[in-house]
Amino acid sequence: MVLGSRVTGNESSGLGGGVYSSGAGSSALIANSAISGNTADLYGGGVGTGIYAVMTISNTTVSGNRAHLGGGVYNDGYPLVLISSTISQNTAGYLGGVAGGGLGVRMTNSIVGDNTASFSP
Repeated sequence: MVLGSRVTGNESSGLGGGVYSSGAGSSALIANSAISGNTADLYGGGVGTGIYAVMTISNTTVSGNRAHLGGGVYNDGYPLVLISSTISQNTAGYLGGVAGGGLGVRMTNSIVGDNTASFSP
C-alpha cells in the first residue's frame, strides 16, 4: 500500500518507475498520493502492474512520468481501478496516459487527459 505519500524521481530499467506490483493474487492500493517525475525504460513510468495483479488508484495524481509504453500507468493485470484520480501530463513512445494488455480500466470520477505519445498505435 502507498498511502498519503509522494513518490517522485525514481527510475527503473524495466517496469514501474514509481510503483510496481506483480504476481498471482497480489493487490496494491495507492491512495491520497502523488506519483510524479518517475521513469521506466519499458512500461509504466509512474505505475506498473504485472500479470494477475490488481491495482486500485484512489484520490491520487499520476503526472510527469515517462516510459516507452504507458507513461502514466501500465496495467497487465486484472482491471485497473481509478477512483477520483487524475492521470495527466505523462509522456511515452506509445500511449502516454494508460496502457496495457490487462482486463481494462474501471473509472469513477477520474480524469485521463493531456498525456502525450510520440507514436500513435
